[in-house]
Amino acid sequence: MARTSLFRPPASPPARQPASPPASQPARIRQSINQFFPSENLVKKEEALIQSLVERLH
Repeated sequence: MARTSLFRPPASPPARQPASPPASQPARIRQSINQFFPSENLVKKEEALIQSLVERLH
């Protein structure tokens, strides 16, 4: 039985991703936030509604 080394030489290190700002929350996370904190979602909707009304008045 041939002996194989348990320690393989490391492959080339993974290319580093350029640092980029995190994307806005993925839909899956937003969904779970809305599921657990529905009032948070309502507050945001109300703020958006107020903002759109203010813009119409100006």
